[in-house]
Amino acid sequence: MKKYLVLLITLGVLPEPGFCVIPAIVAEKAGEIVVEQTVKHLVQYSDNLAGVCIQNQCGFVDHEGKVIIPFHFREVNHFNDGYAPVRLVKKWGLVDAHGRFVINPLYEGMGEYSEGFLLACQDGQWGFIDRQNKKLLDFQFSGARSFSKGLAAVQEGGRWGYLDKKGIMRLNPVYAAAGDFSAGLAPVKIGKAWGFINKQGEVKIPAQFDQALSFSEDLAAVQDDGQWGFINKEGRFVINPKFDGAGPFSEKLAAVLKGGKWGYVDMKGRIAITPVFDQADVFSEGLALVRKGDRQMFIDTKGKEKSLRLKNLQNK
Repeated sequence: MKKYLVLLITLGVLPEPGFCVIPAIVAEKAGEIVVEQTVKHLVQYSDNLAGVCIQNQCGFVDHEGKVIIPFHFREVNHFNDGYAPVRLVKKWGLVDAHGRFVINPLYEGMGEYSEGFLLACQDGQWGFIDRQNKKLLDFQFSGARSFSKGLAAVQEGGRWGYLDKKGIMRLNPVYAAAGDFSAGLAPVKIGKAWGFINKQGEVKIPAQFDQALSFSEDLAAVQDDGQWGFINKEGRFVINPKFDGAGPFSEKLAAVLKGGKWGYVDMKGRIAITPVFDQADVFSEGLALVRKGDRQMFIDTKGKEKSLRLKNLQNK
């Protein structure tokens, strides 16, 4: 499952592993609060684990706050398909759900492990490796996104195209920017406007939008004349453009920006969670990571905060 921070996302740019703020979090043992820690970084739940960084050490906890992977890393990204990128000092590697390295920390940067391949950066160039650290191709792309529905957007010569899992360029790099395939369509920037193409490169929704995100739950967030709304696969607005920002739907909710604050709407465009947040992520496993002021928190689909109490921390 792909995760993105909801910050008027510009497609064609590799997303960062998360955002950093400095809220407080409480650790406990046997039900008793024992110490307050300062959390530098939180990463959304995925595969039943959330990344947490305390001071300069990061690890992963489950939904009960139990430390599953010890705080041995400098930075972590979310799990996907059973694996998560982590950073030791300056280099990134890939760990499994037990915290064991399946790819040693050898790379300058990492994207998401998806569909059998890991997006990685070496000597300033992006490429793809499998779990045995075997390269799909030489690292040769100035930009890239993880595989989605069998194709990965890659940047070559300042333009974006799509690569398949055999290393063949299926769609030549002719686009100004490109996003992920989903529901048979991908958002691409043609000239100065965004539209949607199919896997044959045919334009299915004409380039007419200021910005566009990939389809999720059969709807795509698009910006039209400065305002964001949601279209269906025929290109018709299902939720009219009336928001200052928007993210993809997940678990039937999408983050939207209104009046300078983020909240969530349902699939009919009705406000489901009042816009009161300064940042908002997609929902995953019933929770979304949000920020209010300098404090991060998880909320449920009703907008209620879920306290994160770390357990067995002193043993990790």
